[in-house]
Amino acid sequence: MEAVDDQRLRDFLGRAAAAGLRQLDFSRTAGQVLETLTAEGRHQAMLDAVLGHAAQWLDDEALQDQLTESIAQEVKALRYVGLDQVAARLATRKLVASIARALGETAADPAHPLRQRFDAYMRDFVQRLQQDPAFVARGERLRDELLAHDGLRNYLDGLWQQLRDWLQADLARPDSAIGQRIARLPASLGERLASDAAMRAWLNEQLEQAAPAVIERWREDIRRYIEERVAAWDTDELVAELEQQVGRDLQFIRINGTVVGGLVGVAIHALTLMLR
Repeated sequence: MEAVDDQRLRDFLGRAAAAGLRQLDFSRTAGQVLETLTAEGRHQAMLDAVLGHAAQWLDDEALQDQLTESIAQEVKALRYVGLDQVAARLATRKLVASIARALGETAADPAHPLRQRFDAYMRDFVQRLQQDPAFVARGERLRDELLAHDGLRNYLDGLWQQLRDWLQADLARPDSAIGQRIARLPASLGERLASDAAMRAWLNEQLEQAAPAVIERWREDIRRYIEERVAAWDTDELVAELEQQVGRDLQFIRINGTVVGGLVGVAIHALTLMLR
């Protein structure tokens, strides 16, 4: 987490994200998403939910009181005879009853004209998103404006900082929920992989296929980042990193060097005595 918080890495990730977003066709992508969501009439379920919420909304007494008051304000002439509230409440009841009846008919009839109009609108909207040059251009313009806006970067930086602070606070606790999950995840994954040879073979194949393209794409950025990080270390940090990463190997090298050096010394000494 400390490495990810490095400003240079965040700048690099921001540039990479922006480059990826610039290749995204917002309009056509939105059309494809909506096409998937409306497949097999799934959007009708959304319409049913909207109708249900609208019916509950109309049944709210506070809303009906607001409608009554608004209508009463429009019939000021009846105020002088004390009938403005009566007329307004009567009009409100008729209005609510009429809308509720229309909503109920729409919800109960799969072939209702309102549903058919909703279907036609969704089909036309999806088609225009994917094919209409004006919609495509508008999507590209919106994407470029979003990428150029400083507020987006500031918002993402602030969001990341809040998330980072929350994660650090949780991970610092002895009973960290995230820490426990992180500890359990690799153990569970390792157990599954150890018992599934087919999955191990498939993962190896996928990694071998994906690695060359990924390495080639990010090779220079990775090299530059590592170079900058290592260059920023002082001598103590460099020695500590080496000891941490290759400490055991260094011990073996020292032992081997001592043993081999001693044997070579004994052999040379013995050979010298023999020659004498």
